[in-house]
Amino acid sequence: MGALVRDKSSMAARRVICTAGVIDAGYRGEIRIVMENLGDQPAEIHAGDKIANLIPYPVLTSPVEVVEELAESNRNAGGFGSSGRR
Repeated sequence: MGALVRDKSSMAARRVICTAGVIDAGYRGEIRIVMENLGDQPAEIHAGDKIANLIPYPVLTSPVEVVEELAESNRNAGGFGSSGRR
């Protein structure tokens, strides 16, 4: 299982948001929450405050097939914006 870290609505209403939020499936360390205050006033966060939601998600794995060359695709080597929607 992996997890997503998302804002608590009570924190977002105060304009304090989470700015990072993907926890890899193999991670086993302490979870730290990266937040930013977008408001005009200082925000106080106290020990025990609920500051974020942790949403688990399944990580699907399949066998890797090693090939000499990749087949062509509609997208080819296109990156951001190459899906045709802008």
